[in-house]
Amino acid sequence: MNEIRIRPARPADAPAIQSVARDSWSDVYQEVISIEAQRRALEHWYSTNALIASIQSATSIFVVAETSRELLGFAQLNQLPDGSADLARIYVLPPNQRHGVGAALLRAVFDSARNNRVSRITVSVAKQNKRARSFYERSGFSLCGEGSVDLFGFSLQEVMYEQPVER
Repeated sequence: MNEIRIRPARPADAPAIQSVARDSWSDVYQEVISIEAQRRALEHWYSTNALIASIQSATSIFVVAETSRELLGFAQLNQLPDGSADLARIYVLPPNQRHGVGAALLRAVFDSARNNRVSRITVSVAKQNKRARSFYERSGFSLCGEGSVDLFGFSLQEVMYEQPVER
């Protein structure tokens, strides 16, 4: 794999982010979330307008991982009024998973969180998503709760993780 570079996302990245999201969602959620719920979520959360709004939001940290040839993944952290932040999304193209891309994105998010004086980062994960759960646990996150969320008519069981941001 070529050298990975992490940088802030730009509005022009929206089509590549959409492509990574589609490929990642079909791989990760194929046995977890119905096809229809996936389609509706992708249309809603990954529309060009929604992505540009997220990228340009003053309370969002949105980064991408790329090589000289392609965008490999992305991550978005939303800062909350209480001084914490929510890792809203982090996805890597399936062929590039388990090669350090996700870890590099997570390091960049934590560095930005530290610079923005964020106290802790939380993330919600589909309970059945064993790969993501393992990733967060290896990365130092602790399980802090569980619940369910309505995902466009599909009830998704989630677990929540948190990790303090060391200064």
